[in-house]
Amino acid sequence: MALGRPYDQFEKRRASARAAGRQPDPREAHMARLCELNQRLTGKFARTHDEVQRLRRGLSTFPAPGPEQGQGDNAMGVIPLPRP
Repeated sequence: MALGRPYDQFEKRRASARAAGRQPDPREAHMARLCELNQRLTGKFARTHDEVQRLRRGLSTFPAPGPEQGQGDNAMGVIPLPRP
């Protein structure tokens, strides 16, 4: 099956639009947006991961609570609030 003139014109317009930096096909534009979003989110994830690692290193400099300090989960120092 030979390709006709409309197809050739379409390909020519598409190639010139690409050369001009435009995305003539909405699917290609959508893919470009998704790729850019993926790069931004990957970078944000990497920064968040680095921050979590930095905070963990900072926490590791504090001594672990001993048995006399407890874990802070007892209610001995809690004062109940009056109920209305």
